[in-house]
Amino acid sequence: MYWQPWRWAKDGWLGAGLVVAFTGLSIVASLWLEAPFVAFIAAVGMPVGAALGFRAGSEVLWSEHPLGLAIRTAAQATLIVVTLLMVVAVVAPFARGQSDVASPIMEIVFGLVVGPVYVLFFGFPAALAVAVASVTIRRAFGARRQALAALLGVAFVAIGVAGGALAADALRRDARRAAGLPDLEAAGWLTLARAATRLEYVVVNHSRQTFVLAVNETTGPGESRGSVGGVEPCRAWAELVPLGPDWSVHMAPDPGAETDAQFEAFDRPPIATSADTPGRDPRIRIDVAADGTAHVTRDQPFPSDAEFSASAC
Repeated sequence: MYWQPWRWAKDGWLGAGLVVAFTGLSIVASLWLEAPFVAFIAAVGMPVGAALGFRAGSEVLWSEHPLGLAIRTAAQATLIVVTLLMVVAVVAPFARGQSDVASPIMEIVFGLVVGPVYVLFFGFPAALAVAVASVTIRRAFGARRQALAALLGVAFVAIGVAGGALAADALRRDARRAAGLPDLEAAGWLTLARAATRLEYVVVNHSRQTFVLAVNETTGPGESRGSVGGVEPCRAWAELVPLGPDWSVHMAPDPGAETDAQFEAFDRPPIATSADTPGRDPRIRIDVAADGTAHVTRDQPFPSDAEFSASAC
C-alpha cells in the first residue's frame, strides 16, 4: 500500500493526539509517583510516538491484528528513542569541550551500554501501554471522530491543569529554598506515605557555632544507615525525614573540615530516639543554647517562616 496522506489525515491526527494524550498522562503520573526517569523517557518519546501514531492512524481501524500493531509500534518507538539517546551520548561529551579524554569516553560507554538498557527496561513497557490504550480507544470510537476529538480536548485540559500544578509546586519549592526556608515535602509524598516513621525535627541554633546533626535508623540486625547535615549558627532549620521504626538523632560540633570527623556525631549519645519519642509522626524541637548545650522538647508548634528567616542569636 502506497502512502496517501489525503485519505487518512483525520485518522492520523486522531492517532497522534491519542498518543500525545496518553504520553502526557504518563509523564504527569510518573512525576506524581516520583519516577522522574520514566517521565524523562516519555517526554523524549512523545514526538516519536506522535509521528508513529499519525502514520498508523488509519491502519488501526482496519487492521485484523490490532494488538500486534500496538506491539510493533511500541517497539519501533522504543528503538528510535534508544538510537537518538545513543547519538546524544556520543556527541554531547565532545560538544562540551572537555580536556580530559577519559571522561568523555566513560560517558560514551555509559550512554551506549547502560542508557539503552534503562530505556528498554522502562521505555518499552510505557510505550506498549500507550500504544495498546491508543489502539483500544481509537477502535472503540470507530467512525465517531468528533466524539473522540472532544474526549482528547478534555484529556489535554486535564494534562495542562495537572502539569501546571506540578510546575507551580516546583516553583514554590525553589522559591522557599532560595529564601532559606525549609521544604518539608522534599522527600516526596509517596516516600513519606511508605515510611514507618515520619520524623519532623526543628533545630534552632542560638549559638555562633556550627553543629552536625546526624539522623540514624536501624535497617536490620547489626545494620544501620544515616544522614548528616549542618546546623548553621544563629539559624533555625526544619526537615521531615522518612525513617524506619527504630531511629535516633545525634549532634556534635562541626569539626570544620570535610573529613570523616563529621561522622563522629553518630558516636555521640543520642539526644532523641524512637524509644522516648514514639509514634509514626513524631515532632521534636532542638534548641541549641549560646554555650552549645542542646535541649529537646516534643510536640511543639511549628515555627513561622519569619522565625526561619530571622537571626536566632
